[in-house]
Amino acid sequence: AEFRVDDAKLFFEAAVARNAYLFAGLDVVTREASDEYFHVGELYADFEEVATLWGGPAQALTLRAGRFNIPGGEEYQVRGVMENPLVSHSLSDLWGIDEGIEAFGTQGRLSYVVAVQNGGHKTLHDFTSDKAVVARIGYRPASWLALSASAMRTGDLAVNGDGMSELWF
Repeated sequence: AEFRVDDAKLFFEAAVARNAYLFAGLDVVTREASDEYFHVGELYADFEEVATLWGGPAQALTLRAGRFNIPGGEEYQVRGVMENPLVSHSLSDLWGIDEGIEAFGTQGRLSYVVAVQNGGHKTLHDFTSDKAVVARIGYRPASWLALSASAMRTGDLAVNGDGMSELWF
């Protein structure tokens, strides 16, 4: 009976130098928002193929700085409707967007992500110096099989200000 927009976003990406890109996402409507206002989604700078500066393989290291998805689990990589062929998310859908820095890459069948992020819910203010640390390691033994393990420490949250982690379930 109701017509409902479940997930409407605008994305902007621009090359600013060789292997350096700016990415901005504007969340027009998302299922998680409790209001009808526009929100900044991901907003970051990517520096790709950093390992080649030291003679390493191109895909071994990318650096990201800004506001980006918390890289825990697998589903954060296909959270958007354009990447997700399913109608809904999995039951154990852990997600969040937070500010910080991230290093990720692949080497053969192994992949990794390490991020240091604010951890708290406020976008423009962090109430403690203790940060969230997220790590994920993956292994792809065959094209049809991917295995991974993730860990996250949210860091201390200040009751007067942060109150909640940026990771949602």
